[in-house]
Amino acid sequence: TLSTDLWTIGGDPATDVVGRAIVIHGLADDFATQPTGNAGNRIGCGVVAAEA
Repeated sequence: TLSTDLWTIGGDPATDVVGRAIVIHGLADDFATQPTGNAGNRIGCGVVAAEA
């Protein structure tokens, strides 16, 4: 489950993620360690797309 108020799908252009890439890591990001945030293996990635 994922819930956020930081981005939208098809919403406000300032927060819309349609057409952007996403990388899913195996662990939580520590928001400090670079470049991966010590978030473990990359387990998935893709581009967010909306169907017409």
